[in-house]
Amino acid sequence: MAGEAVEVSLNLKEALIESLNAVLSPDESIRKAAEQRIEAIEVTDEFGIYLTEFAMDQSFPLQIRQLASVLLKRYVEAHWSANNEKFKKPETPAQTKKMIRDNLPRGLSEPVSKVRSSIAYAISSIARTDWPEDWPELFDILMQAVRSNDINAVHGAMKVMAEFCAEITDIQMPTVAPKLFPELYRIFTSVELYSVGTRSRAVAIFRTCSDLIGAMAQVDKDAAKNLLYPFLPKFLEAFIHSLELPTDGVISDYGLKTQVVETFISFVNQFTRKILPSLNEILVRLWKTLTETSTYYVQNIVNDGCEEQTTDSDGQDVGVGSLLKSIFEFIELVIDHSKLKNNIRNTLTDLMYYLETYMMITVDEVDKWNKSPDQFLEDEDDDTFSFSVRISAKALLLKLCEEFPNECTNSVNESVLKHIGESTALRENGDEIWWKKHEAVMLTVGLVHECVKVEHLYLERFMNEVVLNDLGLNVSPYLLGRCLWVSSRYSKFIPDHLLSKLLEATVTALAQEQVSIVRVMAARAVYYFALDERWKEKRLEVMKPYLLPLIEGLRSVALTISSNETLALVLDVFGVVLDLDKDLTATTEEKVTPFVLAVLLKYAKDFMIVSLCQDTLRVLLANEKCSAKVEARLLPTLTSIMEANASDDGNSSISTGLQAVAIDILNDLVRNITKPLSEMAMNRAFPGCIKCAMSTDDNATLQNVGECLRAYLSEAYDQVICWQDGEGRNGIYYIVQVITKLLDPKNGESSASFVGKLLSLLITKSGGELGEHLDMMLRAVLLKLQQAETLTVVQSLVLVFAVLMHKHLNAILEFLSSVPGPMGESALEFVLNEWCAKQHYFVGAYERKVSILALCSLLEHAITTDDKRLQRLSVKGDRIDSGEGIRTRSRSSNEQWTQIPVLVKIYKLLINELSNILETKDANNDDDWDDEDEEDLDSSKASKDFEDDILAYAEKYNRDLADADEDDPDAKNDPLYSVDLQEYLTRYLQTLSANSCYPVFAEHHTQLEVNVLKEIGIQV
Repeated sequence: MAGEAVEVSLNLKEALIESLNAVLSPDESIRKAAEQRIEAIEVTDEFGIYLTEFAMDQSFPLQIRQLASVLLKRYVEAHWSANNEKFKKPETPAQTKKMIRDNLPRGLSEPVSKVRSSIAYAISSIARTDWPEDWPELFDILMQAVRSNDINAVHGAMKVMAEFCAEITDIQMPTVAPKLFPELYRIFTSVELYSVGTRSRAVAIFRTCSDLIGAMAQVDKDAAKNLLYPFLPKFLEAFIHSLELPTDGVISDYGLKTQVVETFISFVNQFTRKILPSLNEILVRLWKTLTETSTYYVQNIVNDGCEEQTTDSDGQDVGVGSLLKSIFEFIELVIDHSKLKNNIRNTLTDLMYYLETYMMITVDEVDKWNKSPDQFLEDEDDDTFSFSVRISAKALLLKLCEEFPNECTNSVNESVLKHIGESTALRENGDEIWWKKHEAVMLTVGLVHECVKVEHLYLERFMNEVVLNDLGLNVSPYLLGRCLWVSSRYSKFIPDHLLSKLLEATVTALAQEQVSIVRVMAARAVYYFALDERWKEKRLEVMKPYLLPLIEGLRSVALTISSNETLALVLDVFGVVLDLDKDLTATTEEKVTPFVLAVLLKYAKDFMIVSLCQDTLRVLLANEKCSAKVEARLLPTLTSIMEANASDDGNSSISTGLQAVAIDILNDLVRNITKPLSEMAMNRAFPGCIKCAMSTDDNATLQNVGECLRAYLSEAYDQVICWQDGEGRNGIYYIVQVITKLLDPKNGESSASFVGKLLSLLITKSGGELGEHLDMMLRAVLLKLQQAETLTVVQSLVLVFAVLMHKHLNAILEFLSSVPGPMGESALEFVLNEWCAKQHYFVGAYERKVSILALCSLLEHAITTDDKRLQRLSVKGDRIDSGEGIRTRSRSSNEQWTQIPVLVKIYKLLINELSNILETKDANNDDDWDDEDEEDLDSSKASKDFEDDILAYAEKYNRDLADADEDDPDAKNDPLYSVDLQEYLTRYLQTLSANSCYPVFAEHHTQLEVNVLKEIGIQV
């Protein structure tokens, strides 16, 4: 039997060799048959072993060895571990794994680079799952190879190390760093011995390890002191020196220098104090690199577009662009640091000059943008995700102007004049690069329009001698487009006679016979021209003659340039231009509305385009001189969409997404058109909206229906009551049916996200006319609240009771007290528990105000009436500090809380809300980071950056919510909207503190609450 097994094994081995040879055959049929045989052999236990053997056996033909090494790499990815992303059964047996692990490291010294790289990759893949548990000796094997005198072994081991070190944990780092760092230093500084790629990899590995040590130092301050700092001075010195090496591809290249600069960036982020003594020297070297590289960049990238290969064998970018990006990022990081930014101040003018050099359009960019106007618009966007040297230089230039506002105007003047002077000489010598310099300085002047002091800018001279002169030349569409764009950024400072010429040139640039780039840039210019607020005042007469041709030109751009970005741009511009003159807009409505509607139907799944279409339609609907015509064009289409049987499975021409969009537009229409609503809006659109709601389960559609019906209630309540179906049921009846569906536990939770607003408005408008329907809906709210897990849904439902407490406090207390909750308690106890537990998470300034003021009313009622229903309720109070240090998940799950009276909890929530208001007002004055001790600088920097990111996100989120409040007409019409909550809570708490019952509340104070009360003059 053993002999038979050996024979089978030999036959398998021979079959694999034959198949590998056949795969290399030029005959396609032979090659495909061989590939199928290999797939069959792949599932055998010996497959990986034989591939390892073939790859490392130097007696085999090189082609077979290379093929075997590549197949081995794929085999490891597919079969080594079930945890691998590309795993396919069967998993490699343990015995086979051991044999491969034992033999594979010999391949690290393989002379053939491609074979060695594949083997190194296979080892790296195995290490991800097997080290250290199943392959504990791997690190020692790699270190032995790194220390050897074999160049190939060092190269192979370093390729593995690059992946290996990314998997090292804080537990293993104290063992790895002391052994690895000296070898990395030796390799990096052995310029004559090791290749640029190997030395670059040494820098990357060192940075990976130092980043982990930096993270460890957040918890253990001795980590960096013990593991990194002993090696740091030598590495810093070597890194700084390496920037002086010639970029010849032999002892250095752009990739190696990029790795060095990336490491400096990491050090500034994590070990600021340690890099401070070397910062000036680093900046000097980087400045030299930046200035010397500009000559190469202009000659080879801007002019010729002939940079040599820019990726290494690992696919890493080693071109000049990656180095420049890293240098710009380093400078930006230095500027961000208040203790370091002055190092940049003195070089501001020269730095701007070189940034403008790097902002020149390259040959490759011209080719790319000519093929794709979309890509041009993406690259021009301030929030682009694209990368180029030009984009990176723009970002740094803006950063300089933001951080050095007093100096930037003069620096812009001087740097621009220098480029203009140089371009004149270039132009006289017939060098076409002159126009690229002009385009770059125009880009600079346009970008900094909000940062500079315009009165000190050489604007008039620049416009007359550069912009207007270039506008008449037929040199490049990019120069022509930039002339229009920069003019539009400063339109408010341009005299009327000159502005007329620029607007006329813009109309010409939009024409269909112009190249796409000119038309797109002209469209961008129209946007900024139209933003000048003075159009709405005395300067409108200058714009009027050009409005109609501009609008027609924009429409032509959208119709003839088939690109999403261009279409989005035109729609964005429409939203601004159509708002300038109502009379002129009314004359263009017959072309604009059908165009926008057609775009909307075609791009219903493109959120951005849909949103821009809606913005344009809102402008048209808000224009009383054309809103009736817009309505007449929109309603038939919207109604047809709402009445259709929508489906996303391809069986219907109408998708659920399109229905949701149609209802959202109907919402805008109802909010904006002249009242009373038209017959079609009431007799077709309103029942169509109801029908859509009752026949769909799509959450987005149901949400939009709720908001649309709220618009009908708010804007045309009397018409909704008067409308009846064939059986005499009015609009309120159907709105109640929709609310009931939104609250149905069978429907998705998100469908109820806005139902609270709809129900609250219905209660406000209808009052006692709802009868038994109100009781039914409130019970449905309670049932939905029991199931709700999403905060926005909980908030929406709780606010229904908050609104009722403002208007019908006794009635809602009676209702909640008479209805059972989910656990046998009263619904009053259930609602107050949910409310008090979630109040501090509620979002939206108006919503929080409604909720807090309702709690004020509830607390006042309980005190003045001695309401026992409220006084006997208890809820979760403050967390009990266990004194066990850092809270882990397991400890959090076992947290204990005090139980306090619900009235005390409400009181605490009022103080908390006041505290939040006071903190928000003081937030801009809290900037203590610069005063920290240097010893704490490194550890605080990372946490400070994280905190700043979180605060910035929170500020934007709150700002967005505040904007939403301002845009909600129902919120603005509520008297509560105008209540000054800080003033109200201050007076409320001051009054309460004088009440005889106040000691009951005071005994539950925390120190934070005491501090807040003292701030408003309450001594406790």
